Amino acid sequence: MEPREFEKQFSIENRHFWFVARRRLVRRALEHAIAAEDRGALRILEISCATGRNLLEFRDLGRPLGIDLSEEALAFCRRQGAQVVRANAEALPLCGQSFDVVLALDALEHFDRDDVALAETFRVLRPGGIALLTVPACPSLWSRHDEAFHHRRRYRRGDLWRLVESAGLGVERMTHYSSFLLPPLFVFRWLRRMLPATQGHAPRSDFHLELPAPLVVLLHWVYRVESMLVQRVDLPFGASLLAVARRPR
Repeated sequence: MEPREFEKQFSIENRHFWFVARRRLVRRALEHAIAAEDRGALRILEISCATGRNLLEFRDLGRPLGIDLSEEALAFCRRQGAQVVRANAEALPLCGQSFDVVLALDALEHFDRDDVALAETFRVLRPGGIALLTVPACPSLWSRHDEAFHHRRRYRRGDLWRLVESAGLGVERMTHYSSFLLPPLFVFRWLRRMLPATQGHAPRSDFHLELPAPLVVLLHWVYRVESMLVQRVDLPFGASLLAVARRPR
């Protein structure tokens, strides 16, 4: 990720509709997947934890630990009081079967070997443990946003399903989200591709776009409606994918 993207994410992720919606979806999926009696005592690992907001979000469920390779990201995590370690998700310096939950929230797309990162996820999960993943979907949405975040790829549902299963994890559910946003996002990114890139400047993510306040309020409500829908059905299309997988007991 471009260093300035860490700073931008840190400044907006408490309130930005996309980050708020992702945390809501992940929490509901996680609470559905874990036993009620385990809440508060879970050992949670987040790989590629970025600026650390998710580590704060899930502290009530247990003891979260974040890992990231970026010193810029880890500095933001420490400012928030999150427990973090500098490490590579493709070679975790952690004991096997030592975590109840592994979160990879928009992480796999950053790795040259996403299969190796998932193999490491499997290794550190205890039997019966949960891997909860989110990734960008729909390769045709590729844009300067992906380049700013140093993405290697965007995923199709079938490809992600096969990748997760090849790591030894059993997929319990997989759904698209950001479905209502997909048509306008497709048009927006197509138009951005038509504009010439600014010479000598690093690409900027969509998070730098300033939206009118009424539109922001509307997007918050759209994502609330979608989160209620995702609790009941798996959505067949969207700009992102969420997967819940479990290491066999």
